[in-house]
Amino acid sequence: MAELSEVTTAICLQFNRKELERLKNSNDLQDLEIFIMSEKFNRALKNISYGSNKDFIQGQSDLDPKNAIKDKGKWEIALSNTAQGISAALGIKNWMRDHHNEPSDKAKKVFLTGDQWPKEISKFRLQYAGMNDYNSSDLVVFAGSSQGYHYYYGVSLKKKPKPQSASPTLINNAVSKLFETGAGQSFLNEMDLYRVKYFANLIRSSDFKNLLNKNGIKVDPKHMTLSDYELIKTKPAGQSKAYIDLKGKNDEIRKWVNQQVAGNKNTFFKELKKVFESNTKSSNMMANILAERVLKISLNDALGDLNFLNDYYFGYALVTAVGEVNLGKSTMNIYTAETKDSNTVLGTLSKISKSNLREGYRFKFNSVKSESSSAAKIYFDLVRGNHKIMDLEIRYKGSFTSWPQFLGVISSDFEKILKTGKN
Repeated sequence: MAELSEVTTAICLQFNRKELERLKNSNDLQDLEIFIMSEKFNRALKNISYGSNKDFIQGQSDLDPKNAIKDKGKWEIALSNTAQGISAALGIKNWMRDHHNEPSDKAKKVFLTGDQWPKEISKFRLQYAGMNDYNSSDLVVFAGSSQGYHYYYGVSLKKKPKPQSASPTLINNAVSKLFETGAGQSFLNEMDLYRVKYFANLIRSSDFKNLLNKNGIKVDPKHMTLSDYELIKTKPAGQSKAYIDLKGKNDEIRKWVNQQVAGNKNTFFKELKKVFESNTKSSNMMANILAERVLKISLNDALGDLNFLNDYYFGYALVTAVGEVNLGKSTMNIYTAETKDSNTVLGTLSKISKSNLREGYRFKFNSVKSESSSAAKIYFDLVRGNHKIMDLEIRYKGSFTSWPQFLGVISSDFEKILKTGKN
């Protein structure tokens, strides 16, 4: 499903810059409410090219002005996402003008990808680098045609409430999803043995069994003889969760498991650390896979290899919308969006790589963050030469029966280089 901020951005792209700037500079929340309730706003919602009609139905429901009376919480979410949509739309318009010399003020057509891509832009959807959706555009803008060329612009959209807020994650996938094909598969197979064995040993430990007994949960002896893979997914009689995901009274069991996973006896995290910081051919290959998938380093080349796209131009950017609404305080703040043109990112990475042509991307264990954390997570940096490109963390959220999540944001070091051009 398309996120609401993607829908509101697609709507706002159909308005001219002057109208959006007026709203951005307004401190009156009522102006935003009038905007979202207007017939023009509703027409723009209908004019979006959706990949799935479900996205339109959901967007229409989320932006329904009746929520202003029926559901204040939902209405505040709608207003906040519209504020972010204004921020993003202005950022996209300025990016298209400044980086791609686009003269038009309003988009000719806006497409939302969501779970499905509209037929007209499905040509830009790529299977590449082991990904079914290598082109991760959340929305695509058609700017028009000139001298036989057709101009499209893809945007990967993120959002945050304030400029000083933490950068939104560029990647939030299970480790297994990130490395599930190609060169990463052998790594997964090897690490999965450590992952499963570690959690199975926790379940079989006397400390864990004592906690189960203390919380009135009976251990079936037959379960303890199951294979490691079967055991970590097995549920005790009368329980809705697997052994390793049980919470107990006052979260006693859960807290104990968290302490073990976050502790220095976590052999699974130790193996991840050992492999990632080994700086071997295999480790560096995985670092390059991550960089490729997140930063879309080969997107232009991949699109250029498709002969049937010779008459098309496709630009791509990472855009972070910045804005928030607080109904309780009757406040509205719309800030300038943060935009990163793919060519600027790639050009900067190219400059960095020239400092050491033989060295690609690699992982570096972040001992300061890892050792200071009491949560079930471990930190790494993605580096190139002497520069840190991304801040990464591997963490468990929710269930311990499967692989942890891989989260990543662009580092402040790389952000500074992108803004100043100095490395």
